Parts: sequence; structure tokens; C-alpha cells
Amino acid sequence: GKPRFENSCAIELLFGEATARLAEMPPASADCVLLDPMFSHPAQGSGTFELLRQFAVEEPLSTTLIAAARRVARRWVLVKSGSHGKELLRAGLTPVRQKRSSPVSWARVGPSVEP
Repeated sequence: GKPRFENSCAIELLFGEATARLAEMPPASADCVLLDPMFSHPAQGSGTFELLRQFAVEEPLSTTLIAAARRVARRWVLVKSGSHGKELLRAGLTPVRQKRSSPVSWARVGPSVEP
């Protein structure tokens, strides 16, 4: 079987348009929802990552997507953004304090439905 670590749990990745996939899920059905949208100004990446970017959705982070994620999350919604967190602020989220040199920003918001 697969190795397990104490206090760990399985991670299930779902592929598809995020808002549609979240709409299919029951309320409070995932411990955590991670949103990792493509950066509006991409950093220099490997050729492999550039291939992925060709298939990625280029839409900016929306309040509709965040609301859908909050409906599904039991504990947290984590949202990744570029180093200055401008996309997070535009979406009404507060970036978590990071080192100034960090290449990314994060925001964490609770669920909209209590378990």
C-alpha cells in the first residue's frame, strides 16, 4: 500500500472548471479547498510549466469561486496569489503575512457552512 504518515490523510485532486466542480459537491464535504489560480504576470518557469499554462484557465480569481469553495470547505479555503497579493486584495481577501522575499502570497478564509 501507499505510505501513510501519522496525522496525515488522503488528498483527492479534482480536475475541471473549478466553479462547476465545486457546485457538484455537497456542502461541507471537503476539509480544505485549495485555489491556485494562474498568476496574471507569470514568473519565469520551466518549459514544462509553460506547456501546462497553454491548457490553464486564464480567468482571474472571482468572488463567485471563493463563495463556492467556502460552501464546500469544512475547515478552510486556502488561496494562492503572486508575491504582492494583489489578486487576493481584489477578491476581498486578506493576505497572510509572509517574508518580503516570498514569491507567493496566501489567504485563508473559513467555511460559509458550519459542519
